[in-house]
Amino acid sequence: DLHLSIRRQRQMCIRDSWINAQGSASYSDVASESTSANDTPLDNDSYQLYGSLTNGEYARYLIWEVTGSYQNTASNQSSRGDFITRSADAFTDFRVLKNWAIRLTASHEANQISDRTDTNSITREFNSYGAGLTYRQAENRYIALTLNKSDSDTTEDDNETFIGVDLLWALSSRTEIGGSYGRRFYGDSASANMSYNSKHFRSSLSYSEDCLLYTSDAADE
Repeated sequence: DLHLSIRRQRQMCIRDSWINAQGSASYSDVASESTSANDTPLDNDSYQLYGSLTNGEYARYLIWEVTGSYQNTASNQSSRGDFITRSADAFTDFRVLKNWAIRLTASHEANQISDRTDTNSITREFNSYGAGLTYRQAENRYIALTLNKSDSDTTEDDNETFIGVDLLWALSSRTEIGGSYGRRFYGDSASANMSYNSKHFRSSLSYSEDCLLYTSDAADE
């Protein structure tokens, strides 16, 4: 098959002493021509939006962050439908002692297949909220532990209690490690990364878990 992919992206960034804002919008068009009578030409349009708000450098007693994303992938095949995903994450650290803070956190995630011609048009939502403690020495040296509870539209994931971990620690001016652990709609989720910067080169090592949806006409038959 002959494939053609076009992608356009726009970014915005605002920095202030009290608040930072960042956003991006992108559009991609993936198309292919069928090479046989049994192949169906592919024509998918995808729209992606991302935004984040964080505290500025003047913040001392209240550290916070809010991020959100939205993606809509439209297919030209009615049997597959449109795939829509949206997510949002937020946390707030209320400083109570020199290096200690109370953390409140919440997250939302939804995946939807819409406009299908069969009965598989569904929406799966997974929400969670929690509270815990953060130990913070600096902007790039902190660890947070939270106890969270899930709120899901599926019975097996609803009303579950789980531990959340958020880590970022600069071992030196050149070496930094980070990681996270929690729960998403598909189960436990973990990520880890390590970076090293020198005068001559930069290196990084990362690990993450994610879930991608794949649909095909063969699977629907």
